[in-house]
Amino acid sequence: SSGIVYESSNGQTFVPRQTSTANQLSSLAVHNGVLYASGASGTIVSSTDGVNWTVRISGDPALTTGNITE
Repeated sequence: SSGIVYESSNGQTFVPRQTSTANQLSSLAVHNGVLYASGASGTIVSSTDGVNWTVRISGDPALTTGNITE
């Protein structure tokens, strides 16, 4: 679903959490204790607790997926 991330404390049972975007999210990363999720239309959201999410970037057409070339 759009804007949903799934949380699990045991890796077997997952709870859906709505983020602060309606865009579909497809990737998740952690850096220095902050969760980052990214997805459609250049959306990036972040959270320090996995429950409360803040939109960092959304709708930037320069943010795309693809091959990086020299």
